[in-house]
Amino acid sequence: MNPEEGYMRKALGLATLGRGKVEPNPMVGAVIVSRGSVVGTGYHSRFGGPHAEVNALKAAGEKARGACIYVTLAPCNSHGKTPPCTDALVKAGIRRVVFATEDPRQDSSVETLKQHGIQIVPGLLEEEATQMNAPYFKLASTGLPYVTAKWAMTLDGRVSIPHPRERWISAEQSRTHVQRTRGVMDVIMMGIGTVIADDPELTCRIASPRKPLRLVLDSKARISLDSTLVRTLDIADLTIATTRQAPEEKLSALEKAGCRIMITDDLDGRVRLRQVLENLGAERATNVLLEGGPTVFAAAFRQKLVDRVMVYTAPKIVGHQDARGVIEEPIDHPTPIHLEKVTYEEIDHDILMVGHVPDEYRDLKPGSSAVTQ
Repeated sequence: MNPEEGYMRKALGLATLGRGKVEPNPMVGAVIVSRGSVVGTGYHSRFGGPHAEVNALKAAGEKARGACIYVTLAPCNSHGKTPPCTDALVKAGIRRVVFATEDPRQDSSVETLKQHGIQIVPGLLEEEATQMNAPYFKLASTGLPYVTAKWAMTLDGRVSIPHPRERWISAEQSRTHVQRTRGVMDVIMMGIGTVIADDPELTCRIASPRKPLRLVLDSKARISLDSTLVRTLDIADLTIATTRQAPEEKLSALEKAGCRIMITDDLDGRVRLRQVLENLGAERATNVLLEGGPTVFAAAFRQKLVDRVMVYTAPKIVGHQDARGVIEEPIDHPTPIHLEKVTYEEIDHDILMVGHVPDEYRDLKPGSSAVTQ
């Protein structure tokens, strides 16, 4: 590994410390190097707070003059919740800026830096930086949040165990891992069939950066007012995405209980899933965790709305006709979806596989809330 790549990898590692705290902003890390030594580091630690470059400059102090900064995203050039980072870099006397990937919102920042005689080196570890901030880039370019489909299954592909003495498919450590994942999400989404079958709470039960909104896809408002989701409104917000098929009196009762109602168009008798995501994107939700069930998974893949897959596979075989499968409807793609950039991790006795859906199976058409058109 050459030294410059090492500095950028350090910046990428710093950037991830902001996961779940900075969205809908991107995760950004910065490393300042002078005469071969790191003199300052920083990362964007919270939404609305100082950016990575500013934090790194503060750490470096006067040592930043004449130095090089390695930053995972091109510096901002506009006034938002904080002043432009380009101004701060110029004022500090930075002579060279190396960045991994450009920001779709900041198309003039490079020219601004060049005008002040600062050397620009773009594209170092661009693929890694782009993947790290894939949710941010998707929201900016399409107006849609980044959707992760998550499920736990047995070796024979079942997502339920119809046995009174065994409730959980995955191991306890895997379930803790799920809680950490929930804790960096904006929304946890589930279909009404799974809600009725499992009566989940869908909250994050550990200390975490975010308290995700819970959202149920429920075209006819079948959710019970006595369900755990409704009874725990004091813990986390709940949105019912429904259609005009739903009885008005039931919607009124849900609203009175404290639920938010989101009315969408009817798509084959069901909630229009892309419309739900467009609404969430307009609210700047960046990450959505889709937790099932089989009908919703089929619809999401069929409509090309899934970006990433997380699967916890337990070393169990159910072999029962009443056990539900992962996807129980056709997704109507001419070829199987071959996931990309697949990683594997052993958690207790389970195997976690994370894979990314290729662009050809993703709906990336810009919506009304996209930043770039």
